[in-house]
Amino acid sequence: MVVFSHALQTYSEKITPTQWVQLEWGAGFGVQVFFIISGFIIYRTTVNQPPGPCSVVRFLSRRVVRIAPVYWLATLIYALKLILQGNPPGWLAMGESLLFIPYRNPDEAGMMRPVLGVGWSLNYEMFFYLLLGLALMLPKAARFTAVSMMLLGFMLLGQSRTGGADSGYWLLATHWLGYFLLGMCIAMAESRLHAHLPALRGSVVLIAVGLLVGCFLLLSNRLTLTPAQGHLLSASLGTLAVLLCVTARSGRAQNRHVRFVQRWLVNAGDGSYSTYLFHSFALGPVARVLAKLHITPPPLLFAAAMVLLCSLLGYVIYRLFELRVTGVLNAQLARRLPQAAPLTAEPALSVTKPR
Repeated sequence: MVVFSHALQTYSEKITPTQWVQLEWGAGFGVQVFFIISGFIIYRTTVNQPPGPCSVVRFLSRRVVRIAPVYWLATLIYALKLILQGNPPGWLAMGESLLFIPYRNPDEAGMMRPVLGVGWSLNYEMFFYLLLGLALMLPKAARFTAVSMMLLGFMLLGQSRTGGADSGYWLLATHWLGYFLLGMCIAMAESRLHAHLPALRGSVVLIAVGLLVGCFLLLSNRLTLTPAQGHLLSASLGTLAVLLCVTARSGRAQNRHVRFVQRWLVNAGDGSYSTYLFHSFALGPVARVLAKLHITPPPLLFAAAMVLLCSLLGYVIYRLFELRVTGVLNAQLARRLPQAAPLTAEPALSVTKPR
């Protein structure tokens, strides 16, 4: 959704204006669903970690290893591009961007944008990791409540004058944090209601999620919604979409064409983080080449083709850089960081394995 929406925006700016650019609403919805998924996965994988500083250090270290290297690579490449264009980023802006410190970027109309624009969502992601990491000092049964209260507290703080400070982590005190909380709620509900949830076929889930996405785009573009109403709509449909995916039944299809689609979707998912970070490096050049050649494809066809191209680009970067670097660094962490000793006196929460 992010790539599709940004492709339409690029098409309208570099090839020819199009009314379809209004579908750029989908980019925000895509990030919101990304936050819900992140809240679900990260909470689910930490719920049974024993409390203590060892768990905190291991969790935060692994999160940095997972997020930072490929983001730093993309940021440095984009900074080099800006330098070659005669518009080098400042040292302070580079430092804050690489360290996930939010700031108002004067080159982006004062919005919270790092040097690499798409990195704004990673500031929220790392902030969520920080809160959840701190909660690992607490007993397992208290973590969900603690993280929920911190997220809600920062969201409320964002509505006050204090939360509107011009720089620093106060910029993160917004409603966007609520999407992580929704993901945590799904994880909590799934762990307790797993036996009662239906096991839906993957094709049914894909169709249902597609209809939810279409419903969001239709309503958000047809109706005049306030920001609060827009977030309520996206939170409701996004949560339902993730819930549907949680109930998907895994299995290997007999038809080879279906298996090909399954492999493509899995590979696209593996490379999705690199796709998110690097898709803008492909959109602009392709659009400029088409404009110089006076080729004007239909905007929706251009956007769909760019989704495929950027997914392929993301998967290649994932295989050649992201997967290898993450594996090497995680191996280093495993050797250097102490193992967290489980506490037998504390009952473990029951978390089911993925289907």
